This record gives sequence, C-alpha cells and structure tokens, in this order.
Amino acid sequence: MKLIYSAVFLLLIGCNQHENADDEIDRAIAEFSSKNSYVGLAISAVKGERTIASRQYGFADKALAIPFNQSSLISLGSNAKTVTAAAILLLEERGLLKTTDTIQQHFPFELKHFEQVTVEDLLCHTSGIPDVFNEEQFQNYQWQKSVSQKEFVDKLNEKPVVIQSGTRYSYNNTGFFLLGMVIEHLSNQPIGDFLREKIFPQANDPNLYYLGDSFYQPALVTAYEQGIFGSAVYEDPVEYRVVGGAGALGGNLTSYIKLFRAIFSGKVLTTASLNKMTTPCRYKNKDIVRNDQGQQVGLGIEITQLGGQLAFTRGGALNGYVSTIYHIPSSDTTYGITGNTWSPLAPLLEEVILIQKAE
Repeated sequence: MKLIYSAVFLLLIGCNQHENADDEIDRAIAEFSSKNSYVGLAISAVKGERTIASRQYGFADKALAIPFNQSSLISLGSNAKTVTAAAILLLEERGLLKTTDTIQQHFPFELKHFEQVTVEDLLCHTSGIPDVFNEEQFQNYQWQKSVSQKEFVDKLNEKPVVIQSGTRYSYNNTGFFLLGMVIEHLSNQPIGDFLREKIFPQANDPNLYYLGDSFYQPALVTAYEQGIFGSAVYEDPVEYRVVGGAGALGGNLTSYIKLFRAIFSGKVLTTASLNKMTTPCRYKNKDIVRNDQGQQVGLGIEITQLGGQLAFTRGGALNGYVSTIYHIPSSDTTYGITGNTWSPLAPLLEEVILIQKAE
C-alpha cells in the first residue's frame, strides 16, 4: 500500500528538534501501517482551545483513493461507554437514580439472578453478570441478529451470576447495554434522543451520532480488516441497534475529541459528578479496580499514567473501525486517533504522545 500523509504541527519549538520528532513519528506510523496492513488513520492533539498537532495518513476508501483525515466518519464503538456513564450520572444529578441502586430498581424487564448487582457494578465492569456478547458463554445464540431488547434480556436471564458482584473485574459489554435501557426507561425517551438533547450539544460539533436508531444514519468511510493478501473490506458488521449503550456511537476525530473534552472540562457534568466518574472504582474489600492492562477503572473510563502524568483514556473497536483517546488534565491536552482497519491503535497513540513529550 502506498502511504500518503500530510502533517501540520503548530508547536512553538525549535525547527531542527521539531523535524526530528516529525521524522520519528512518521517512521513509527509507517512501520505500524505496514505491519498491520493499515489503510487509513488520523491523529490530533488539542490543548485548551488550540489544535497543536494534526496528522493524517492513508485512505478512507482505498479503491477510490479518498484520503483519510480528521473529518472521516467512523463508528467510535466502546467510546459510547463513557457517554453512557455520563448519561447515568446526569440522571443521578436529577435525582432519578443513585449509582448504589440495584439495576433491577430501574429496569423495564425482570432480571433473574441479578438482585444484588448495582448500577455502579455495571459501570465498573464488576457486576459478574454473563456477557451475551461473549460467544464462549452463549455459543448457541447469535446476538448480532437479536430482534428486540426483550429477546436479549431473556437470553441473559438463562445464565446466573457466577461471580459475586463487586469482587472481580471482567470487561462487560452487556452491562452497558443494560445501562442504555435504564437511560431510556428513566428519561422516557430513546437513548439516541437523550444523547442528542443532553450531551452532544455540549461538544458544539454536528458530527456526533447515535448509530443505534433511524434518526439519521451518516455515511461512514469504508472499513477494512487484515486478509491473506493484506487489507480487505470488513465483512459481517454488527447492527448498531444491538450494541446500544455499549457501542453505538459515531463521529470523526474532530468531534470525538470535542466530545471528550466537553465531558472532562465539566460542560456535561457537575464537578461532583465528574469527580465521581474519574475516581477509581473499588471492590467490596476497598481495593482499587484495575483492568487486564493494569489501568485503574473509573465510570466508563480508564485511569492511567502516561509519561509520568495522570491520564483518562477510552477506546473503541467495532465493525473494523478503531479509535483511542487520552486526556491529560494537568496540561488540558487531549490526544485522539481514529482509523478504519481492524487493529488496535492505542499502542501507536501512546508511542506518538511519548515522542512528542520527549521533544
């Protein structure tokens, strides 16, 4: 694949040092793209109100040679979990629930076996509920083709909790699907309408979408996956209505960064709610919850250290589209990356950030 790119850096540093960092970043991205047959990706960094870095590489559509850039629309996948968590906290601000409430208190259908599972357990991935999206647990159920929320819940009710809630971390998409249903139940409106009214406007960007309804379906760029002879068009995508609050978020790199900056700057939540979101979850024994990578787990986000600085992070991977974001509160800097090929982008973004910080 011929790699094309453009780059604009607005950092006020020495030219020679800047050029060396640019070359190093270009080499890192070229190596990554070659190794992973990556078709198109974009990287940006925003500090305060100023874009300090903006790069784009490759294609939004390889066959038509359309460049991939910051405006290329993709599915943002599990970044929806941060938005769902913010929506739950907004409902708590209204007095409609408490995160310490059990999920059954606010759920429209009966949930068997989950009497002790709280809203917070779901937000922290410590609920212990079976994950319908995990094909090993539900081998005879094609969740991608479920016809209704009720069918999904009925299938979930077939299996009991095997781990006591609040005692172990296990990444769980089903929990955020259920939280999306809670949002609909308590707000008396579809989750897409709630997000379009209460959260998306705070980002002040029209290119944010809830992909799980028919309100408006944007044209996403072509998605790819690794094939025998390099990249191939992604096959058998999941219907976004099925993933709901766990993954039905869409946008481009620019709107993605604006959305997360709106959340982390307090435009969406009160200070108390934002502090709650960014405080590490704890097990019942008071130990801090950590994910499989050792990162601390917040409400719909991960909390980590990057270059010796506190950072909030989240990412998504769905239907061939991949994205990752890091927000460093001490410098009010947000780094984001989006791409259209099924391969993790977080390690690449971390490498680019550390190269920039070493300048």
